[in-house]
Amino acid sequence: MTPQIHDFTRPLRLPQDLKSRSVPWLNRSNAIFSESMGSLGLTLQSQSLDQNTAWPLETLDSWTGRPLGFRVSLAGSPTILALPNRLAQSLVIAMLGDSVPSETAERELSAVEISLCELTVKTFISSLIEAWIDESSVSIELQEREPNLRRSKTFRPSDPLVVCRSSITLQGTDHLWSWLVRMETMQELFGTQTAGPAVTHSEPQRQQMESLVRGMKLPLTVKLGQAQLTTSQLAKLKIGDVVVLHQRTTEPLKAFVSGRPAFMGWPGQIAGKQAFQIETDLSK
Repeated sequence: MTPQIHDFTRPLRLPQDLKSRSVPWLNRSNAIFSESMGSLGLTLQSQSLDQNTAWPLETLDSWTGRPLGFRVSLAGSPTILALPNRLAQSLVIAMLGDSVPSETAERELSAVEISLCELTVKTFISSLIEAWIDESSVSIELQEREPNLRRSKTFRPSDPLVVCRSSITLQGTDHLWSWLVRMETMQELFGTQTAGPAVTHSEPQRQQMESLVRGMKLPLTVKLGQAQLTTSQLAKLKIGDVVVLHQRTTEPLKAFVSGRPAFMGWPGQIAGKQAFQIETDLSK
């Protein structure tokens, strides 16, 4: 047996038992994703490449240009799906039935382009759920867009990541994109984490933890409504257009806490500011 030298400045390698379960899942997910995008009229070939461990700051700093990131909840834990800017542009151009140029310049994406890329991410998430073969179900939900991938606070610097890279071949050109997942999340997902000793907290510590938890700030978002448009309709939207939402004015609005439905209620205003009156608590 030839000994392998490990660089201790880098996180530990992905355990073999974890890799043996995650690799088939991601391979099957990419195959389903390719078929699903084909049913939407976009011909591409997606392939899972590798899974490597890395530190968050090192991984995030390595992204150049203007990448597009989406926060995704995996079994309740935060992850990020990251697309290079050129891949995002190429996907939109191909969706609209045009030929992708050999060279595309890095630029800010329009709201329509971001929405179409979000459709791609939703399709990939659906493929991940469909490819899951464990007896228990897996919860994967798209959340909000990551406004600045390189400055993301989603991961703690001390928590190693599993960088799951995939390749999308679109009109003969290969593009790389990544799914960034905490190592701990992958271990919990596949049941490969060794349980540590139970930790007990003294009363002062418990009170301090409760105080910190009660003082935490969580985002509360009230959803006005939604609508479904074709890609052609999205491409034609311009300033001043009116989009009719599938939300009646006689129906209460839904409020979300950290992306999860929490309340139903009614919109209004107080002292010149928009307000929301809670009518129903969805958590009960």
